[in-house]
Amino acid sequence: MTKGKKLSENHKKKLSLAHKGKKLSEEHKKNISNSNIGRHKGMTLEKRYGEEKAGKVKKKISLSLMGNVPWNKGKTNIYSKETLKSNSNSHKGQVPWNKGKKGEEYKLHYKNGGLNPPSNLGKPHTEETKRKIGLGHKGIRHSEESKRKMSQSQKGHFPYRKGKHHTEEAKEKIRKARAKQVVPKKDTKIEVKIQEYLKQLDIEFFTHQYMKIEHGYQCDILIPSINLVIECDGDYWHNYPIGNKKDHIRTLELIEKGFRVLRLWEREIKDLSLIQFKDKLEEIIKYQIK
Repeated sequence: MTKGKKLSENHKKKLSLAHKGKKLSEEHKKNISNSNIGRHKGMTLEKRYGEEKAGKVKKKISLSLMGNVPWNKGKTNIYSKETLKSNSNSHKGQVPWNKGKKGEEYKLHYKNGGLNPPSNLGKPHTEETKRKIGLGHKGIRHSEESKRKMSQSQKGHFPYRKGKHHTEEAKEKIRKARAKQVVPKKDTKIEVKIQEYLKQLDIEFFTHQYMKIEHGYQCDILIPSINLVIECDGDYWHNYPIGNKKDHIRTLELIEKGFRVLRLWEREIKDLSLIQFKDKLEEIIKYQIK
């Protein structure tokens, strides 16, 4: 066959049928294997097969490995002391190829024909991946030796913003960004309980509304019809029974702006009945100055 000439689909089909059922000798298999050594070295699956086929190949590989248990899982003392010592000596004096390399140096190494780059090089993790990584590390405790090594590795490293301060313009941008950001993403149990009581009393309310006061923040619950802000304060985070200094300041600023404010402690909410909550609402509407 002339070099560089491509076979037609019909020709390929005939060749396939002609070889069907034929078994290759061990020698023949060895020759084929040797002829392909290094042929695809440094090539990604995308480069080798194209985007579409590479996706299918990856899927097949993934499925083929599904459920496979590593041969050495749960086994101990697999290698003899002599083998381990021999392996250790064979690597003495060798420096890892990536020692001291960072960021762009990695990429350059791959571009220059080095090892195949990781598929996620330069790509940020998805939220789902981050969640899985978090779950995978949950409950893992570092040994004292491991902690010491991590501490040593960070010595001399300082946060890139250490000693720097935001400009007033930057602070204002941060304030505006935080005003739109819902924190926390999930309501606490005590907040949910008060929300349920308001629904039962058929009172319209909004959660996590930004309050434009000097010490602006997002309130827990806002009832516009009676200009009431309800705060569900956790005992620990809000310093029961004294309360945080900033909470007191915000309460005064809200009252000055014409809002009523009802602050409820976590332990109080836990024992609070619907009737008691209704009485508190009526009391604060009646007595607190607008």
